Amino acid sequence: MKKKELIEDLGRIINKIRKKKPMSQVILGNLSESSQMTIQRIESGNGGGTKIETLLGIAEALEVSLADIFFELEKESIEGKEFNSNWEKAEHVLKSMNPSEKEWISEIILKILDHKQTS
Repeated sequence: MKKKELIEDLGRIINKIRKKKPMSQVILGNLSESSQMTIQRIESGNGGGTKIETLLGIAEALEVSLADIFFELEKESIEGKEFNSNWEKAEHVLKSMNPSEKEWISEIILKILDHKQTS
């Protein structure tokens, strides 16, 4: 993925998370100790040169981690891809999950496998 595309996608993910809250750009700017203009610039894909501190403040204001934002970005990158098998798709999805999601899904898989062995 090219840097420009990554910046645009990152802005789109931040916009998506913000709107789910729902929260205005002004409120997000205030909570993240930046400005509405900064939020607008990032969300529109013109956030090149944004400091990591700004992104961390935005993530904190949205009550997510910066890692969660990148995990969401990774999840979206596999949507629409074609896979040779369900297992290949499952591997891709698992790689994009955060640690707590991986733990939860592995518990479910182990329960299914345990049940299958006892049947």
